Amino acid sequence: MKITALILVILLTLSAFCLGGCGKSAELVYHSDGIDIEEKLTAEETNEIIKILDDKKQSDDGDPMCGFDKEISLRVDGKTYAPAQDECAIIMDCDSGQYYEISEDGKDIIEDIFEKHGAKLPYCI
Repeated sequence: MKITALILVILLTLSAFCLGGCGKSAELVYHSDGIDIEEKLTAEETNEIIKILDDKKQSDDGDPMCGFDKEISLRVDGKTYAPAQDECAIIMDCDSGQYYEISEDGKDIIEDIFEKHGAKLPYCI
């Protein structure tokens, strides 16, 4: 009985830690200003990106004029997402062409991840 309870606690802890991102992979892509970066994200960064994407809401803005570039993007399990390049909290699904609103905190996390890997989102306002 105690072993079963211990196994249950371990499984619950692991599932809470994964936040739906276990087994998924993410990569940062940045080809701009003479800088070429394609790096796999850490498990923690991947989980943060997956949480941001899980919380996204379809944008009612139609075709926002924020500036998006597949060469400055995040790849998550084969899908490509480009963050807005004008400080808007919007991300584009490059595969479907859909735009999604993300939280300001999510936008800040994405900016931090890009900077940590030596890339900076080119805010062209």
